[in-house]
Amino acid sequence: MNKKTKIITILLCGLLLLPLFSLFADEVDYPDLPNVPAPTPEQGLPSYVNYIFNIALALGGFIAIGILIWGGVLYLTSAGNPEQIGSAKKKLTSAISGLLILLCVYLILTTINPDLALLSLPTISPTSGVWLVKSNGEKIYFSDNASPVSLTGISGIEFISSRDKLMGVYLYTKSNYLGGEEWVETPENIENSVSVNTSNVKSIYFLWRKPGVYLYPETNFQGRPLYVKDSVSDLGKIKSSGYNGFDNKTSSVRIINELPIRYGVVLFEMPGFYSENNCPDIYSVSKEILEIPSLSISTPVADRSYNNPPIGNEKVSSLVVFYYNWSNPSSGKITFFDKTGCSQATGSPLGINIDPYDVKKGRFSDYSYGSGSESWDGKVISFMISGSAAVILKTGDIWEGKEDGFCMYFSRDRGGFEENGCYSKLHVLTSIFDPSAGIYPRKYVILPIRD
Repeated sequence: MNKKTKIITILLCGLLLLPLFSLFADEVDYPDLPNVPAPTPEQGLPSYVNYIFNIALALGGFIAIGILIWGGVLYLTSAGNPEQIGSAKKKLTSAISGLLILLCVYLILTTINPDLALLSLPTISPTSGVWLVKSNGEKIYFSDNASPVSLTGISGIEFISSRDKLMGVYLYTKSNYLGGEEWVETPENIENSVSVNTSNVKSIYFLWRKPGVYLYPETNFQGRPLYVKDSVSDLGKIKSSGYNGFDNKTSSVRIINELPIRYGVVLFEMPGFYSENNCPDIYSVSKEILEIPSLSISTPVADRSYNNPPIGNEKVSSLVVFYYNWSNPSSGKITFFDKTGCSQATGSPLGINIDPYDVKKGRFSDYSYGSGSESWDGKVISFMISGSAAVILKTGDIWEGKEDGFCMYFSRDRGGFEENGCYSKLHVLTSIFDPSAGIYPRKYVILPIRD
């Protein structure tokens, strides 16, 4: 690498490192230079660039003068040595050229057009997130979750995002969203600063308002929720929303919808979408927000009763998330058979089309087929799913509001299905099917699911 390449490389590295000056501004005291005040954090990057430019200009002048003196000394002491005279002339020529270049730069930037010496960057204001405000008025910007951080003397929050985007933030006294938890809700008027009690902040969690399902660890939507928009087969293994597992922690549920999508959820007591007692469904096709403040009680909303019968607080281990798409409704069908391999021993199978805008519930003993002289006896052995549908099969008492017995979720993406969508035989190990004990599915819930 020749000298010119080295010099260019050093200059480029210096330019790339310019932003570091502003990062360490609080730790470094820069001396004032003649006609060049020391840069400050308030002035930002342009003041540092201007400061470094003037230092570089001064250093360049000193170096050029030094080389000019060195060349003059070599020339005077050459004593007729042609080689030394040639070297001295080169240094003198280079030094004079350098001084002329520096003089031209100085004249251009300070005399001919002083505005060229003023580096200014447009002020960019953040459009989302929050400012954490210290008691001395200093503001620290955060755009999303942060852990760990080390902030002291925090007295308030100024919200940039409105409530329809950001529901609020959680402040913690320890990293990884641990320690004392303080919930700060986004005010209706984001121009109002909100005072806080947590002065020493070690981590901050943003609760963004997004369509989907929110599982809260306490009743009445208290505590930092786990946000999901897809089914979870084992909440004990989930790592999301700052949680490392969320098994048996859900006590209240909030569903946020956004047209044309309407979300729903089915809760299970065991991993793998299975319950030994109950698997209530919670869904909404008309409300923007559906809230279940406690899973220990049923919640009437309009003409429906959700979480019925109640699954109970801190008992959810898996859940199925489904949705209706009003602009692109689902279509599909579930067909039940009384013989293995999706075949029928007597009569006709029971085929039920899904409702693209709602869940569809029923009891097998309610349906008849053919001329109506015979009734479906509920002895489901196999079934077939076609289209965008899934099914939950239940045993036990057939009446609403009482214990449903065992229940289990089936969908084609879970395995066990043939290519044509046939689930060829219910297995004894599922606990919803045991012919020797007279256990067969008695109820069904059909769900419209995404393709």
